[in-house]
Amino acid sequence: MKMKLIKKIHIPTKSIRFRIIFVVFSIVFVLLLILLFSNIYAINVVRKQAAGTNQKMLKMYMNRVDDVFKNVENYWVGLQLSENMATIEYTDNEVNYYTAQARMKRDMENVLPTYGFIDNLFVYFSGKDTFIDAVKFDISGGEQKYIRKMIKAAVKDEKTLLNNKGKWFGMEVNGEYYLVRILRVNNIYMGGCAKVDKLVQKFRSDGFGDMEYITFCDNSGKEYGNSLMELNKSLLLNDQNKPYNIVGEGKKYLLLSANSKCGNYSMVALIRDNHILEGLNSIQNFIRLLYLFQVVFLILFILAMRNWIIKPMDLLIRAMKSLGSGNLEVRLKSNKVCDEYVILNKTFDTMIEQIKSLKIDIYEEKEQRQKAELQYLKLQVNPHFYINCLNVIHNLSLMDKNNLVQEMTTYLGNHLRYTMEGNSLDCLYKEIDYIKNYLRIQKLRFLNSINCQFDIEDSVLDVMVPPLIIQTFIENTVKYQVVAGEITEIYIKVKSCELKDIPYICIEVWDSGDGYSEKVMESLKYKKRIFDEKGEHFGIYNVRQRVNLIYGDMACLTFANHEVTGGAYVKILLPREINTEKKDQPQVKQ
Repeated sequence: MKMKLIKKIHIPTKSIRFRIIFVVFSIVFVLLLILLFSNIYAINVVRKQAAGTNQKMLKMYMNRVDDVFKNVENYWVGLQLSENMATIEYTDNEVNYYTAQARMKRDMENVLPTYGFIDNLFVYFSGKDTFIDAVKFDISGGEQKYIRKMIKAAVKDEKTLLNNKGKWFGMEVNGEYYLVRILRVNNIYMGGCAKVDKLVQKFRSDGFGDMEYITFCDNSGKEYGNSLMELNKSLLLNDQNKPYNIVGEGKKYLLLSANSKCGNYSMVALIRDNHILEGLNSIQNFIRLLYLFQVVFLILFILAMRNWIIKPMDLLIRAMKSLGSGNLEVRLKSNKVCDEYVILNKTFDTMIEQIKSLKIDIYEEKEQRQKAELQYLKLQVNPHFYINCLNVIHNLSLMDKNNLVQEMTTYLGNHLRYTMEGNSLDCLYKEIDYIKNYLRIQKLRFLNSINCQFDIEDSVLDVMVPPLIIQTFIENTVKYQVVAGEITEIYIKVKSCELKDIPYICIEVWDSGDGYSEKVMESLKYKKRIFDEKGEHFGIYNVRQRVNLIYGDMACLTFANHEVTGGAYVKILLPREINTEKKDQPQVKQ
């Protein structure tokens, strides 16, 4: 049932019908991607243009504000040298003291209108607790009192002055936000205030009212005001590498900002994203219709392909498969098909008639030759191992143990795949996986007779080793020591080591069998071929030859009977890295 299900869901990627549909789908998909990309690109272009234009406006206005603030600072420099300043600070004469205050206040009131964005100028003599200020006409008396309290509180707060030394900064006064500058000269504090709401109103009145929100915020994104309550979070201000940000959930806004050169704050403007993209609505609607048209086109194309090409082709394929199975009575109908299929169907029917009149000896001869070639190829691989595996599969199928049959065939397939790869070197973890796969096969042959223990360091799993270097010795144990009904222990240990400051890996393999005979040990000692009553044994000799060709004298193989188990024991030392220049490498005594 599983094999049939796999055949049903198999995708015939090499069929012409698949390739036609695939090409058409690919073309339509690419067109959709192009349309989508064009739409996204157009949106980004419009956003960038809108952002660029409005960003220039913001920077221009921010520069105007900065220029006014710089001019005010120049006024304060001149004010420090005025006679009124010295008189108020140092005179003991009350008449001169109050006269100087009046002159300074009048002077400040006269100069204040020339600084368009400034709402308040003040001088505070902390030693005499004298506060002189000039405010614009739209600042109420109550608000003026709150400003005085704010200035005096800021003067007493050394931390505020220290953090904002030489800069304008934002302060809240009775729910209103101001940009404030305080300049200290000994015990005299000079400065000015600019109301944030008035700066925003001035900006809108100058022709920039299309922006949804205009406000000021500090460099952390905290607003000087409450106009952005809808967003309910700090703003992510633009950096120099990014002209704008998209903010907001649900309603999307294009966020633009311009940093002030006079303080740690920025002017921020938010524009509704859908207002910017209003001109693209018609294009987007057209693209949506085009998407719908392409979907409808694909459906109609698939239906047309099914009736005009796929169904006649399916009939032809089924007829050819039937012919291939030996049915020479199959015929094709030529009704309601394309002219090309009519010709093809008639030719097919004619070909069948010709085949029926020909002898098929040549086909039988070819079949016999192919059978002989397959038989010859079967004899080239290790016949005993595969025959035993097939016998196990056969016996399991007779016992209706389908799960074990599937497991056995999977392991056998993995075994064949690894042995036929033909790599000169492979990662150690592949060799270990292959050994585990091989042992699973043998455990299905010899139930409860093989127990293998692995002790592998993680650091050596990626080391490159010759394939089958460990499996050869495992196979010898299974072949000569494992007996059904008796448990044979196999031990595999791989660790890292050093030899003359050169990193090596040490591979140890031993079992609980009878060990090497004296005759075999003598042959191994003198590196001779091994012969016994069963004939010549090629496994160990082939391992030695491959190790010698790859590593030369840098590798070492040691054979013995294990001290504890008494079984066959082999120790292999291999360098972790292969260096073709071996003249400076250590030679390992065999």
